[in-house]
Amino acid sequence: MRAPTHTAAFIALLIVSTSACGPPNPAATATHSSETASPTPSASPGSAGAVVLGALSRGTTVQVARGETVVVRLDNTYWTIDGGSDLAVLAPQGDQSTSPSADCLPGVGCGTVERRFRAVGPGVSTITASRTVCGEAMACQPQDATFGVRLNVG
Repeated sequence: MRAPTHTAAFIALLIVSTSACGPPNPAATATHSSETASPTPSASPGSAGAVVLGALSRGTTVQVARGETVVVRLDNTYWTIDGGSDLAVLAPQGDQSTSPSADCLPGVGCGTVERRFRAVGPGVSTITASRTVCGEAMACQPQDATFGVRLNVG
């Protein structure tokens, strides 16, 4: 009988690690290489009328009204969300928050990151996010390493 190889053990660990992350959060759609940007903005109303943008908003343009709150929420705790390209249009409301999943194996990055913004003036601002790790010591493929959404504030 042949002993299992390290590759087989790694695949088994990967399957267990992936399933340990639990079901996807519908407001923060998981980013996978098979995912494509939706043809229309994937914005959903959040608490207190906030516009919530997830991974399916990638590459889209979203119209928001002055005074509205915009929440960018992405699955995987390895994301870093920037502060927006024009602070006179879209002002960050504090730092990014991270909510790791309690049932996640170390190094997998299960959970979400979130950053809140306030539409403060008319114009266009782009919010981007990036990550270099897409799982346990796995470098991201280029299509999985960045997120960007353009906001038109009217």
